Amino acid sequence: MKGEMKDSFDQVNIQSKYIKLLNEKIECVALEEFNQMKFNLREAMKSHILQTRSLLFKKLFQ
Repeated sequence: MKGEMKDSFDQVNIQSKYIKLLNEKIECVALEEFNQMKFNLREAMKSHILQTRSLLFKKLFQ
């Protein structure tokens, strides 16, 4: 009986550690994706600003 309880506790402990590692991996992937989205947005905004600036200068100097 005691051996079975110890095995159950060991199994729960292993599962807890596995879940913790999965959560850390999920957080890491989510952070990487978030940072990539921020980078993409920043690049898109730079491009949009440059296009807008170019159009404004064209209109000003027509």
